[in-house]
Amino acid sequence: MGNSGCWSCRTALPEALRDRIGALVVGTVGGGALNLKPVTAIVPGLAILYIASELRRYLAAVDEFTRKLLLESVLWAYLFAGVAMMFAMGIIQAYDLSVHPLLLIWGLGCVEGLRGTFLYFLARRHR
Repeated sequence: MGNSGCWSCRTALPEALRDRIGALVVGTVGGGALNLKPVTAIVPGLAILYIASELRRYLAAVDEFTRKLLLESVLWAYLFAGVAMMFAMGIIQAYDLSVHPLLLIWGLGCVEGLRGTFLYFLARRHR
């Protein structure tokens, strides 16, 4: 009898939370188009986190010379990509262009390809 108020509080909170999560993912509580903004906000960070953790695990397993080559290739690739992104962002802001967020994921793939290219040339230089 005295617990009935408590019971409604316990059931109302999960319902409100479910409605908030539903509104975040779907866009509206009652339905509507699928909203991918939360996913596109998180995916690039998760991709970088995964790549960094795998690279760290790999660096712990290789010898010192290979580690030096790998770290130098990462340095050059991300330095080059950082400069390229600054130029791209300047052009995007100056000309008020709109860019799809999924372009960041493609950019990450390009940076990893660039890292492999730098690794190839560094390995040939130190041969």
